[in-house]
Amino acid sequence: MNDIPIGDSESNQITLQIPATIPDNFTLSMSVNIDANGDPILTEIDPTNNFDDLSVQLLDLEIASPLQDLEVCDDLSNDGFAKFDLSINESLAIGNQSNVSVTFYQEQNDAEFDLDPITNPENYQNSTVPEIIWLKLSSTIDPDCYLLESFKLDIFYTPVAVNPPDIELCNENPEELNASFNLTDNSSIIQDNQPNTQLRFFTTENDALNNQNSISFVSNYQNNTSPETIFVRLENENHPECFTITDFQILVNDVDILEIEGLLNCDEGFNSAYFNLSEIEENLNLNSSEEIIGYYTSLQDAFVDENSINNPSNFKNESDPQQIFIRIDNLTSDKCYRVISFPVSVENCPPFIPEGFSPNGDGVNDTFEISGLYDIFENFNLKIYSRYGNLIYEANNNIPAWDGTSNKGIGNQGKPLPTGTYYYILDLNDPNYKIYKSWVYLQR
Repeated sequence: MNDIPIGDSESNQITLQIPATIPDNFTLSMSVNIDANGDPILTEIDPTNNFDDLSVQLLDLEIASPLQDLEVCDDLSNDGFAKFDLSINESLAIGNQSNVSVTFYQEQNDAEFDLDPITNPENYQNSTVPEIIWLKLSSTIDPDCYLLESFKLDIFYTPVAVNPPDIELCNENPEELNASFNLTDNSSIIQDNQPNTQLRFFTTENDALNNQNSISFVSNYQNNTSPETIFVRLENENHPECFTITDFQILVNDVDILEIEGLLNCDEGFNSAYFNLSEIEENLNLNSSEEIIGYYTSLQDAFVDENSINNPSNFKNESDPQQIFIRIDNLTSDKCYRVISFPVSVENCPPFIPEGFSPNGDGVNDTFEISGLYDIFENFNLKIYSRYGNLIYEANNNIPAWDGTSNKGIGNQGKPLPTGTYYYILDLNDPNYKIYKSWVYLQR
């Protein structure tokens, strides 16, 4: 310390470390020319001015809570500009502190020197994307006491959904208007080549807005009603909160079904026969734009074009009558296909009864074979008599054709019968036919 002339003074600074236990408001007592024991170091004429007290208030500023980056979705113009309320971070920075103020700046240097503060923080429009904003928390007691903290403003692209066309399909269910829709058929139209976007489909607008209960099987969606409105949410795949909604309808058009007169063949056994189904085509009157897609044994199969008959020209019926369905598509228009149905049925045709046979074992005409009898007239009864009127043979559907031996008469069963004329009675047990009575010649 230098010598101080009488009536003069000297100034110095010291740095104090204030313990954390000291309150923000306290009294700082100061003294000079006093040793550790409280005794004067130098003799003074007036030592009373060696003591002073100073009231001190510590300004301990802090950013009370972490500041938030402010993010918004762009409007449909996607011009990269939006309005932000910066004051959201004002309350976070202040918390419960008093005697502080907050200002916002676009540049850190401006914040340091209080240059060009943002004047409308509640309605601030960004200038770049992204943009860094500086918050300055200052003491209103001592403006030189402040803190700086930054946060980011960001704007995300909002995809714009293009309005798609409705999707119409032909009915796939004979019982009600129902079809399987591939909702993604409209995806490329809705997205319109906008990158980093994704689609979700919903059955209600509320679900689309809240992004809940999206349709799971979008490529095979079964309509609930016809028409039915489908809502589509097109969203930024990195920021799903940025989205737009559009919608389209799915409709099921009914199918014309016409029944025409069918085909009738002779029973070939057990009420079945082989049919050439293509014979019906001459009755269809197709125009040049129509094409037969297939023949089917059920209307449902015709509707969905499944399980078509493999060989329509050689089809054996499974019931009598049996309904057959033809699917006809129009190749040059959007009209729905149409279905024509017709029955195939069998009838018992008259049997052919030969006038002779030769049971000689040569493999030719060895039996009295009546064509169109067995398994057709299943309840027939055949009786054969000798020229003397004796019953020598009796047959039904379970007994094979007569081979020239007897199965009736005492002592004659199983015996070959001689060459000659024999007489028969054939009862078909069919109300459409009379009883046949005639003769047959057996040649040994």
